[in-house]
Amino acid sequence: MDKIIDIHEIRKKMRLKKDRDVNQERLQGFQNFLQCVWCSFKCAMCGIHTDYRLNKEDPSIEFPLCGTCKQEYMSYLEVADGKKSNIFWHNTEWFEMWSSWIEFRKSLKRFLDSPECKLIFP
Repeated sequence: MDKIIDIHEIRKKMRLKKDRDVNQERLQGFQNFLQCVWCSFKCAMCGIHTDYRLNKEDPSIEFPLCGTCKQEYMSYLEVADGKKSNIFWHNTEWFEMWSSWIEFRKSLKRFLDSPECKLIFP
């Protein structure tokens, strides 16, 4: 009785594998999107080539950013902490854009950590 097999979990995995096989072309495009959007060799915000190791020195940065986007992100963090910015384009919409983008990145990370996504990227 120590080794009880959960038939529902096995059936779920089999169904997901079958769906994956049926939708292989669609899945390939989806995998390409996820790999590209999570690439550590390009800036997560603007897409320019960058070196993720440059951001490792600052633990508040969770994603690869080029120098310019890193400055903007750091400004965003300061404004989020209540500091005023003297840069004219740092308005409410700018702040909302960064907030939304960060939420998108967090949602993407949660999705990549989901059990279903683990089946796609074992």
